[in-house]
Amino acid sequence: MKRILHFFVLITIFQNINFSAQSKKDSLKIERQIAVLTGVNFWKNSLFADIGLAKYKNSTDGHHPFSSAYFISTEINLLTGKNFIIGPKIGGWVSGGAGAITLGTNLIYYTDFKNSNLYFRPEIGIGVVRFKIVYGYNVRITNNLLDGIPKNNIGIVYLIPAKKK
Repeated sequence: MKRILHFFVLITIFQNINFSAQSKKDSLKIERQIAVLTGVNFWKNSLFADIGLAKYKNSTDGHHPFSSAYFISTEINLLTGKNFIIGPKIGGWVSGGAGAITLGTNLIYYTDFKNSNLYFRPEIGIGVVRFKIVYGYNVRITNNLLDGIPKNNIGIVYLIPAKKK
């Protein structure tokens, strides 16, 4: 549990830092938005749609973008042959730099309205501006009888701008 807390603290710290190799003040551009989060999460026999709202920030210094977002959303199971499962979640991510590395965390409460489980999902991948593709690992926090949630996860997310701040 301490590792999970440390990971959340690390993401929060990195969310407010803008890394850059150049320091020309006239080249720094900052964009803040409220956005609609859209995405899919899948692995072998599972497919979930993801929809929600995100607070997004993109900073560009020269040609090095740095983005961060935190959000609330819901994952919905799209495979009708399985139980109907939804997963309200909260999370955040940071991405950027020359390698466009993305790090993120999610806390998800999956339920089929009979059983439920709480999961923590750290993620790593690539991301540019409002787009990310990540690998995540679902860590079950509670141990109930809910089936259909894979341990591994590939997530693709795009933020649709809704309102500039």
